[in-house]
Amino acid sequence: MYGIFINNDNDVLRATSASDRDIFVGRGWRELTPGEITAAGMVGYEQYVSPLTAMVSPDGNVKFTPPDAAEVSAQRLMSLLAAIDADTSAAITAGFEYTVDGVIYHFSYDAFDQQNFADTANVALLAQMGGKGLPESVAWNAYKNWKDGQGDLVRLTFTAESFLALYTGGAVAHKAARMAEGGARKAALAEAVARGATAEELEAI
Repeated sequence: MYGIFINNDNDVLRATSASDRDIFVGRGWRELTPGEITAAGMVGYEQYVSPLTAMVSPDGNVKFTPPDAAEVSAQRLMSLLAAIDADTSAAITAGFEYTVDGVIYHFSYDAFDQQNFADTANVALLAQMGGKGLPESVAWNAYKNWKDGQGDLVRLTFTAESFLALYTGGAVAHKAARMAEGGARKAALAEAVARGATAEELEAI
């Protein structure tokens, strides 16, 4: 936490970053002491501090109205679900491994690559169906010896048939597996919430 401050208009504001804190301090706003935060009942609810939930009373003390348990639980659940979605997306775009002629290669799969894969797969499918004027093969970037986000760039050539195998057995299977993992985490989270798991248990899912 970067501190809770009272500005010149007696609004109670929470600094959400180091830059916020620098700005608040630079403006001469008073920072609440740990004792004042505890006395106001803010401990554990710091993220909910705002002018809507906290005010300065005429005697100078800070009065804080914490959100109810249901609201806290709902917001925490939404935050955890968003984190799972972010993890799933990151796992998908990290790319995948696929074996070609006995050699394991890494293939990139960010948003741009996903669209390229889908478009090229459509062309390959049309070529298999006898479409005229379509390329008989396609060259594709891949990486050998992939480790820690780096590898040796190579160019592989695929026929329509072998590219569709790469697309379905590599790209599509990779994305489906990562989404299944994310779905399983969400199901586990829902089960944990239903049985009243602790915040620590929920965070560990």
